[in-house]
Parts: sequence; C-alpha cells; structure tokens
Amino acid sequence: MTVGPGTVTITPVTADRWPDLAELFGRGVVRQCACMWFRQTPAETKAGWDIGGNTAALHELVRSGREPGLLAYVDGSAVGWVSVGPREDFLPRLERSRQLKPAPGEGVWSVLCFWVKPGHRRAGLAAQLLDAAVAYARERGARAVEGVPVDPGAGRVDTGSAYTGVVGMFQAAGFTEIDRRGSRPIYRRTFPDSNDPDSNGPETSGPETSGPESGGPADSRAGGSPAGGRAGGRPAGGRPAGGRPAGGRAGGSPAGGRAGGDGRA
Repeated sequence: MTVGPGTVTITPVTADRWPDLAELFGRGVVRQCACMWFRQTPAETKAGWDIGGNTAALHELVRSGREPGLLAYVDGSAVGWVSVGPREDFLPRLERSRQLKPAPGEGVWSVLCFWVKPGHRRAGLAAQLLDAAVAYARERGARAVEGVPVDPGAGRVDTGSAYTGVVGMFQAAGFTEIDRRGSRPIYRRTFPDSNDPDSNGPETSGPETSGPESGGPADSRAGGSPAGGRAGGRPAGGRPAGGRPAGGRAGGSPAGGRAGGDGRA
C-alpha cells in the first residue's frame, strides 16, 4: 500500500522506549516470540510461548541496559524493528541449526529479524533498518555483519517467511553470499578496515537516523523485501508476537509455527 509522507527516525531500543516496542509487537506470533527465538534454546522459547515468558525475557534484556535492536519511528510512532547484536548473543539457536550454524569469522554481528507494522510496508523501511543496523554494529566494533535472508528465487515469499530479510535487500546493502546450506544462504558484509581475509563490500558510511520515508514498491519478490521493507532503495537509517511461528524453514521458524524450530523473531 502507499505510505504517506513522513519522517523516519531509527534509534536503539532503550528502557524508556520499551513501551513503544511492546506496542509495536502487538498481538499474535510477534508478541509470543518477542524476538527471543534466536536468543534462546528451543526449549526456552517453547516454554515462554503462550505465557508471556519471551516478552518478559526481552523486557529484562532492555531493562538491564542491553540494546537488542533498533526501532524505526515515523512521525513519532514506532513502526519498524530490526534485531542486531554480536553473533554470540544468538548462539543458543544458531549452533543447534544445520542450516544456520555459524560460519568462521571473528567479531561478527548478526542481523536476524525484521518487523514492519502493516500500513508501513512496501516503502523501503526494512532496507533503512538494515543500513542502520550495519552502521550501529560497526560503530560498536563489529568487524563484519551477517544475515540469513530468504532466497525466493524467481518467485516471492510471504511476509511471515521473510522476517529474516530477502537476498535482494542484503545484496543492495553490500552483503555477499559466503555459504549456503540447502536453500538457506548466509550473507556477510565485512568492513574494509577489518583484518578478515574474507573482507568484502564497500565501506559503510554512518546511518542517517532520520529522513523522509522511502517510497517505491517493495514486496517479497526476489529482490523484494521482508516484512514490508524495500529491497533496493536504502536511505540509511532483537522477535515478533500470536499463533505459531510461521514461514520458511530457516532451520525452522517462529512466524506461525510452534516455538521449537529455528525461525522468526
């Protein structure tokens, strides 16, 4: 749908912004998952699925001073989220997945989940969140940033399956594929000032944390976008919540399926 003009501001989630994140996650699978899918073992996520335990766990992270992700605001209202942090934060899930098991590399940060509020999708917001997450990680010492986007090939994927992003959006942000296990690719962007021999991609400039909301089509086609983000345009700039985790198997997935696979945040 067409999004009207507005100003986008992207900022880390802090304790004072928790009410905005809680409201954004709303009801359903996003709130049930609460973007803890990759941060916990399958048993932990399943145990907290229907009783608010995952939301409480995310809240505790934020209250402790951690910044598990970034929030995008349009005209003062929270409308988008991206989970970002050192890859070690997500090992409880990644190490248990044959498809998502970490590739070699030091100082790697992970961008694993996007959520854009209905009504603000197809407007490039997910691409802005990705750019902002890359800049955020780099400013905090990351040597590389990694993601596990969906590769829709010549087709398209539904929003529930594209919560980790799609390959076109990551390619447009300077990421390259470094490994593939079955149908699931691993994309990485290594900063040129890193000593990593696998360095790739152009240098990232700092994110513009505010600016006009991008226009343009964005869906989940091959080069489309996750959760409503746009896979191409990129003004720069922690798991979502109600039924069961759904979506493509990233090693499984929360968006609509039951907490126990490897998927959505």
